[in-house]
Amino acid sequence: MSRRRLALIFGNDNYGGDKQLTSCVKDARDMESKLRSVGFTCTQSHNSDKRAMDCAFRDFCSKIKNNDCILIYFSGHGMEQNGKNYLVPIEKVCDPEFDCVCLDTMLKQLNRCGDNILNVIILDACRADKDNNTWKTKGANAEECSEPAYGKALTSYVRLPTESQFALIFSSDPGTVSFGSKAGENSFFTSALLNHLITPNLTLEEIMRNVQNEILEKSSKRQRPWLNSCLREPFYLNGGSTRPTTASSGIAAASKPASTPRPASAASTTSWSEEFDLSGKELIRNRLWSEEFDLSGNQLRCKGRPCAKCKKCRDWHFNGDDETWRWVCNWENWTKADEKRWYDGGWKCFTKRNDGATCRRDLRNLRDRDRRDLDDDVDPDLLLLLDRLLYDLLRHICLCDRH
Repeated sequence: MSRRRLALIFGNDNYGGDKQLTSCVKDARDMESKLRSVGFTCTQSHNSDKRAMDCAFRDFCSKIKNNDCILIYFSGHGMEQNGKNYLVPIEKVCDPEFDCVCLDTMLKQLNRCGDNILNVIILDACRADKDNNTWKTKGANAEECSEPAYGKALTSYVRLPTESQFALIFSSDPGTVSFGSKAGENSFFTSALLNHLITPNLTLEEIMRNVQNEILEKSSKRQRPWLNSCLREPFYLNGGSTRPTTASSGIAAASKPASTPRPASAASTTSWSEEFDLSGKELIRNRLWSEEFDLSGNQLRCKGRPCAKCKKCRDWHFNGDDETWRWVCNWENWTKADEKRWYDGGWKCFTKRNDGATCRRDLRNLRDRDRRDLDDDVDPDLLLLLDRLLYDLLRHICLCDRH
């Protein structure tokens, strides 16, 4: 598919005092130059306060149309509070919820901008520069380490909307900081990204693997970028099977012949340190996912990932024995004794998978203690309703094979 390419680029240096940074505006300008060379129409915002960042983002969203490819790049300070990530403007921060730009809110807004949008968010944030005292030294160890200038470092807990495609790239592992540079130089992360960003015929995942290897070497393995992706198609910044369309002309830019495309994968929250350590591991993983999950785009009411065979939710892992498996599979013939067995702890034979499960249901909602408390003082019709909820819960789980 040919997608129009739009980019919004932030660079914030002028925080003042011991929070001052030196390379972010340069990072933003160099990124803009690279992105323009591969067909992006770019909007820049440098040294912006909260109002300026909000206005830039609002105006940018108004330009987005169906099927666009969107890239947002931020270079500056970032922080986490109460499980949410914030991008820090160049003004005093008293309460991040009001004084900063919330990443979750940005993602939700992007998700509402149109259908079938592919979004790439790049955050070179939570910065530690050698020219300010956010670069710390341990008292009993000469090895340098660093701490965020604002609160806690960025967290990996980000709620990616399910309707659009998203790739979220952090310049360092969740909860850690990214190294800056001396004045006039790019940060570790942006420098490596610029080196590999427009390499022909590489997918975004391959580009980030190369960036990771360079940064690990440059930082003596103290900084490692991190990718959270739910892209359903291979995305090439330069060449490959998806060619850009510029916003101004609408003409597809020329590209080199595509390398063999990878199979599309289901939603993933693994870091690429786990996904790419072994040669060919991603191809094997994608093939297995296409055999296990229905990748047609069909959405379940629970928001879980549908099984490729039965189309029911495959986000639950069975960890019981053979007898328990036969018992669960026979749930349509359960008696009151079987229901009691479930409430008394039988539900523990299922756990939610840890490979990117998106199901919103919780088997623990109907526990033994809750049911016993209700038996004494609740109308029987309500208990009947709870039983129906139990069977609805079991009906939505994939039981076509043990997994």
